[in-house]
Amino acid sequence: MMRTLVGIVAVVVLTAACGRRAAPPAPAHCAEVGAGRVPGGPGPSRWSVELPVDGSVLRMHGARFRRLGIEPNGPAWAGVLEQCLAAEGSPLPRDVDLDPEASSLHAWVETDASNDRLVQAMCRAIHDEPWLDRCLSSIDRSKLDD
Repeated sequence: MMRTLVGIVAVVVLTAACGRRAAPPAPAHCAEVGAGRVPGGPGPSRWSVELPVDGSVLRMHGARFRRLGIEPNGPAWAGVLEQCLAAEGSPLPRDVDLDPEASSLHAWVETDASNDRLVQAMCRAIHDEPWLDRCLSSIDRSKLDD
């Protein structure tokens, strides 16, 4: 009897624990996006945000860009992000100043909310390949500075 009761308790505990699932992990490539407050910046919430577009991002998306004749550098990523977000009806906030370099997409951001929005958009562009494919198929190539 005692053994049966212990077995039942064990099943109940295990079932309850299995029913509680942890939140899914953040997309792995979001680790590529770095954001930090700029000390002594002009505003209380000035941010520096950077997406290195070499390394893992280049390995994931370089061929995708090059098939379309786009060099997968920082200026190209800036143009792609701007066009795609605008096409969705959610352009980058006005307080986001994109400052692309050859090997990275850098930005200066004034507010916490805009920082969160930009980081989320960058992560989506890296991680959501179907979204990126739809985006790339509809961009105006003449507006890219790659």
